[in-house]
Amino acid sequence: MTLHADMLIARKSNRSRSMIEIAIAAVVVAAIVAGFAALIHHAQSLPNSVQPVIWDKESCAECKMAIGDPSFAAQLQTKDGRVLDFDDPGCLITYVNDRSPIIHAIYFHLYKQSEWLDKDRTGFISRVRSPMGFDLAATRKETPGAISWERAIESVRNQNERRSAGDRRRIDDDRTREKSIEE
Repeated sequence: MTLHADMLIARKSNRSRSMIEIAIAAVVVAAIVAGFAALIHHAQSLPNSVQPVIWDKESCAECKMAIGDPSFAAQLQTKDGRVLDFDDPGCLITYVNDRSPIIHAIYFHLYKQSEWLDKDRTGFISRVRSPMGFDLAATRKETPGAISWERAIESVRNQNERRSAGDRRRIDDDRTREKSIEE
C-alpha cells in the first residue's frame, strides 16, 4: 500500500470513530433529557388538597360565570392534572355527568364557613338559593337532614331535565313556594 492509500483508510477509520462517538453522545444526551423529564413529571404530581381560587376573577368551568361566593364553590381535579373551579355544586355535578372526566379529587366549600371538604365527607343541604339555582350547599355528611352525593346528583339531573324541557316556570314556582315557607 502506498502512503496515500494508508492516509485515506486512516481518515475513513477516524470518521467512523467520530460518527460512533457522536451517536453515543446523542444517546447519552437523550437519556439525560429523559431522566430530567421524568424527574420534572414526578415533581409535578397531582395536588393533594384544594388549589386556591381567585374569587371574582376565575370563571366557573360549567356556566362560565365569575366565582364570587365562596359559600357555593366547588373544585374538580382530574387525573390529567387539570383543576376546574365551579360557582355552584350543581355546576360541578352537571360537568361530571355530561363529560365523565377521570377524577382525581372533588372538593366543596362549606356553606358560610371558610373550610373545604372532600366529596366523601360532604353532604348537601337543599332549599338554599345557590348562584345557578341548583339550590344545594355543601355541609358535613353527618349534618342532620343532609342529603348524600347520590341524592345531590339525582336532584341536579332532575333540574337539568326540567330546564331542558323548557319547564322554567315550574322551577320558579317551586322557588316562590319554598321562599314563602321559609318566611
